[in-house]
Amino acid sequence: MLNSSRSSQDVPFALLLIFGAFIAPVIEEFIFRGIFAKSKVLKSIALVVLPVSVFFYTRGNYNFMVVGLLILMALGNLLLYKNIDRTPRYLLPLLIISNAAIFSLIHYQASDFTSMGTAVFALSQFAFALVCIWITLNYNLVKAILVHTIYNTVLFSIFFLGYQFVDDSVVHIGGEALKVDYEKVPILNTLPSQVTRDSALVEIKDMNLVDAVTYLYIPDSLKSGIKISDTYQRYNITISSKSKILSDRDIAWVINKIAADNQQ
Repeated sequence: MLNSSRSSQDVPFALLLIFGAFIAPVIEEFIFRGIFAKSKVLKSIALVVLPVSVFFYTRGNYNFMVVGLLILMALGNLLLYKNIDRTPRYLLPLLIISNAAIFSLIHYQASDFTSMGTAVFALSQFAFALVCIWITLNYNLVKAILVHTIYNTVLFSIFFLGYQFVDDSVVHIGGEALKVDYEKVPILNTLPSQVTRDSALVEIKDMNLVDAVTYLYIPDSLKSGIKISDTYQRYNITISSKSKILSDRDIAWVINKIAADNQQ
């Protein structure tokens, strides 16, 4: 598995920053909090867009039973919510909780929840969704979008700083047959990205692990055993074989080891 549901190497990091900080808040607030808006037009459109969006967001990330449940929850928003003043008091909390739960779960896939860290992130997004619903109900959708934009800008700025100001100390791993040295590289730098390989030596310069696997032409049979959760962190990596023969299996083991040791 060379990609996770939370980031994609197909998206340049700069574009991810712009989309995540400024575009995603508008789209997500409209889809998920639009049903709580005071405008009947926004509310009506959001009621249709929500279940459709849930289907396209989740169909490849969860099994059909979970996808079906999430769609039913979204349709419940459609069936239950007509007017905030006419919604039975016992149904409104259910509507709010289901909306926040869907918002949280669409950011992940089932395999992500093998880590406790994912559960913490999911709960924080659930709580944030509740805040945005409260803002929409008590103020308006525009203010919820503004708060969401500020939140995402701070969050993505922290991610960027983490990738830019890295611990660049050299790490040594390996065993009897291999010698491996690697270090993290700032995401913004002037170093050229390159890969060189001969029978006993591989050198990777200023490259993330997904690109390294691609340019080293590791067979698909070995790629299935490589789990890379962070597709943006860049590295300098040197792999040498003490036996003068460096196999694809050796390289795959090293990439998997580095990915596991630096899992986000």
